[in-house]
Amino acid sequence: YRVRRQALQMGKRNPDSEFLARLPEMANDRSAPVRETCAEVLGSLADPLGLPLLVRHLHDRRDRKDTTFIN
Repeated sequence: YRVRRQALQMGKRNPDSEFLARLPEMANDRSAPVRETCAEVLGSLADPLGLPLLVRHLHDRRDRKDTTFIN
């Protein structure tokens, strides 16, 4: 998970279309720290298209053992 978090942090410095396209996938990562970093990146980009992912993240109660999304 550390590598995925680092990739997110590096990608936000100069986000290209490929990076932005991968954010929804990363927002649903099995690792809670990766999902948290993804939310931080989405917030820092201040892109209105990321708002639905941020709202979804607010309702995410999974821990590292749970792979299902809980509403």
